[in-house]
Amino acid sequence: MDPQLWPGLPSEPPGRDSGPVSVERGPDGQLPRRRGRPPKATEQIASLIDLFSNEFHDIEHVPSNTGQAARLWKVSSLPEDAFCQRMYEARSITRQRGDIQKRASGDAGRYGLRNRMPYFFTVLRDVLGLSMVESASHLP
Repeated sequence: MDPQLWPGLPSEPPGRDSGPVSVERGPDGQLPRRRGRPPKATEQIASLIDLFSNEFHDIEHVPSNTGQAARLWKVSSLPEDAFCQRMYEARSITRQRGDIQKRASGDAGRYGLRNRMPYFFTVLRDVLGLSMVESASHLP
C-alpha cells in the first residue's frame, strides 16, 4: 500500500501487542472503504425481498437483492419497521410503472414479463433520500 496515498495508515500491519491504530482520511477527505462481510438482513427484510423478487420476476437474484437491501437499510440508519415501510412504498411505485425495458430471464422473459427489481431499488433509494453515489460511498 502506498503511504503517500494513505498517510495515516501504517506501512506494516500492526502486531498483536501494538494497541489501536488510528486511521486518517484519504486525500479526498473520505475514510478508506472497508472490505468484509456486508450487513446481515433481518428476517423481515429478507422475507420482503424474497416476496418482491418473485413479484418483480427476479427470483434468481434473491441473495444479491437481499444483500443490497441490507446495505441500504444500514446506510439509511432507519429502524427496521420504518425501512420496511419505505420498501412497501417503493413497491407500490414500482407496480405503477409500465414501461420497464429489462426482460425477465427464463420462461418469464419468454412470455414478455419484465424484471422490475432494478427499478425497485432505484425507487427505494429515492424514497430513502439516497443517491446512487451516496449509498455506494457509505457501504462497507
